[in-house]
Amino acid sequence: MRSDFERFLAEEDDRFRIGFVEGFEANTNQGALRLLKIGLLRHPKTDKTLGRLWEWHMLEEIEHRLVAFDLYQHLFGDWLNRARMCWVAQHHMAKFIEDRTAIMMRVDIERHGEACRLTGIYQVLKLIARLTPRFISMPPWYSPHRYVITDSVQRLSARLSAEATSVG
Repeated sequence: MRSDFERFLAEEDDRFRIGFVEGFEANTNQGALRLLKIGLLRHPKTDKTLGRLWEWHMLEEIEHRLVAFDLYQHLFGDWLNRARMCWVAQHHMAKFIEDRTAIMMRVDIERHGEACRLTGIYQVLKLIARLTPRFISMPPWYSPHRYVITDSVQRLSARLSAEATSVG
């Protein structure tokens, strides 16, 4: 991954780089909204400290959802390239996750047995998970400005902002 990003900086232009960031952010925003909606981070079996950290991180993803999109639109405004870069960035992200999953699965199988092996249904779910954000973020009518931020997400944001303290 490091070599990919070094190559992006050395060989690609700003249109590619900002398009890549927009494609990445389009994906993470969707994931953040979905993760907060389903409540996994507040599940009784989720470590409370880890769940709170991830809630904060998901809010951070939601709060800056417009930055890369607006910058790309302002500088380039080219829908077809933005759609292509969504595909490139989201493929890159999915590949990273799949590579890490394979590493962890091997270790988990060694430690905990075959119950940790991902089955064929996982392959189907993985494909759906990979393609859904692309179908949402690639059309010419896509805009993160259209997302409705629920009251519960707004309340969580207000609560965490009120709890925040300066590190300076």
